[in-house]
Amino acid sequence: MNVLFFCYAYFYARWQLSRIKKPHVTIFGGRHTQKDTEYFKFAHTTAKRLVSIGASIITGGGPGIMYAALCGAIAAQKSYSAIGFGVTGLDVEYTESCGAPTIFLPSYGLRKWFLIQYSEAFIIFPGGIGTLDEFMEILNLMKIKKMKKKSIILFGKAHWYEIDVWIRKAVEQYYVAADIADYYEITDDIEYLIAVTQKSIATNK
Repeated sequence: MNVLFFCYAYFYARWQLSRIKKPHVTIFGGRHTQKDTEYFKFAHTTAKRLVSIGASIITGGGPGIMYAALCGAIAAQKSYSAIGFGVTGLDVEYTESCGAPTIFLPSYGLRKWFLIQYSEAFIIFPGGIGTLDEFMEILNLMKIKKMKKKSIILFGKAHWYEIDVWIRKAVEQYYVAADIADYYEITDDIEYLIAVTQKSIATNK
């Protein structure tokens, strides 16, 4: 990868991110989520509600939950309320964003870094391997104290149930720290999700 291009992409993304107001909340979720599904509608509503109470949304630059989050944010405030980070060659087919800026970065790792490092809370909707990877990355950074503890809300009890069981079994078998399951919450309640996120924002200002 060309070093100059990488540096340009990084600083351009930083500049674009600086244009949306703080605090930032990151919304993760599956790119294959269809527009007529409940989770798509919940992601749209969540982003809209968060922007209406003063937060801005960071998400990926692709379809599915990411698109729902960007559109929800823009529906609440037409500009400077959300930003999407795509990956060159991965999200190349994606063009819709409801008017929110979408920045394409040269690597998946850099995209993940922006989604994690600049946020005061994380909301994770159902998704696949990429979404699970992002969840585990956040857990690990908090565990090794490379990032201060922030709220992680997994939305969709049915989807996240078995992941929760796996983590708790790993705790019982001493593979992970005993308090790791306290780092996240699972809910189907948007009102609770909003309340927890607001508290995390206030704590991490």
